[in-house]
Amino acid sequence: MKAKIFEFLRDAADEITYGIRCLCGKPSPMKRFIMVLIAGSAMGFASVFILVSSIYNLGHSNGQNAIIPEINLMRQLNLKNDSINQLKQKLYEYEQQPAGKRE
Repeated sequence: MKAKIFEFLRDAADEITYGIRCLCGKPSPMKRFIMVLIAGSAMGFASVFILVSSIYNLGHSNGQNAIIPEINLMRQLNLKNDSINQLKQKLYEYEQQPAGKRE
């Protein structure tokens, strides 16, 4: 299965290369350099545009609601029967007893 996928991708790359060569002819090294420079510049510009747009939308009121969901405040858990509260209750009861009746 992997071999078939690899073969398909290799053939697709060959077809794309062949199509570019048919459109441009065999490019000279200078033409090839210019094509790579233009493609790299376009991808770099698109990358910077997406980054700046995302940062702007994070700070913008509409973008903030769309990207970051509203965070609800955490409610305090009601822990009446936990071990710390039981110890506190026993200590309180012990302190409330008169000094002569303490165990």
